[in-house]
Amino acid sequence: MIADSPGSSAFLGSIPVAYDTCLVPLIFEPYAADLGARAARLAPRAVLETACGTGALTRRLREVLPAGTTIVATDLSSAMLARARERDPHPGTVNWQPADACALPFPDASVDLVIFQFGLMFYQDKVEGLREARRVLRPGGHCLTNVWDGFESNPMGRLPHDVLAEFFPQDPPGFYRIPFSLTDHGALRTMFRAAGFGEPGFETVVREGVSPSALEAATGMITGTPAWSALMDRGVTDPGPLVARLTAKLERAGGKAPFRIPMQATVITAQAPA
Repeated sequence: MIADSPGSSAFLGSIPVAYDTCLVPLIFEPYAADLGARAARLAPRAVLETACGTGALTRRLREVLPAGTTIVATDLSSAMLARARERDPHPGTVNWQPADACALPFPDASVDLVIFQFGLMFYQDKVEGLREARRVLRPGGHCLTNVWDGFESNPMGRLPHDVLAEFFPQDPPGFYRIPFSLTDHGALRTMFRAAGFGEPGFETVVREGVSPSALEAATGMITGTPAWSALMDRGVTDPGPLVARLTAKLERAGGKAPFRIPMQATVITAQAPA
């Protein structure tokens, strides 16, 4: 696996903790609340979450869905799953399981809802991942997910990308291009149709990310993503200079303490044929 790959081998060492501590409250919890509310309105009996990361959406689902709802949460990264289990406030109520979203180890037509937050961009084969989601859904079941809109709407992606390019102009780590790469609704519509879903629905969701400080946000953006693995492969041992440079940019964009940043994503809802 190459250093810039977003796969499971890139989420090792201290990355899951930095991700969960600094980035989950800032970036992922606001959208987990949104997806959780949408899931609750669908009233599923059995839920499969793929690409669950450290469990931000999973914890929200457990809060908003009835106790009798079965929740299986999966991720390709064992390190991220281990952190999710540590953070689980209700042990035994979620089945945490390693799984590749493109080759799910679950029977056909076995769940009512497949849900995943900001995961599709990282699937090695996006259509196959959606096809697997369609396979495990019962007739009439739903697939619910979200994707980031572009850099122009998400400075929390653009600014760290710019800092990495400043420090490594000849060979910048490319991680931050990946999360913000699925902005073409036409291409997304084609993917869902190819996977066997009906016409997907799209809705823009704007939120504000809040962190105790720009420094904490910058620390997460540099050391809490696979960008840090790529930086270490380039010989970086001290993230301090990059964090300091990014902190200055973030402070200009969203203040010092607290730090606030606008975010924009698209929620996609698709249904399996009845």
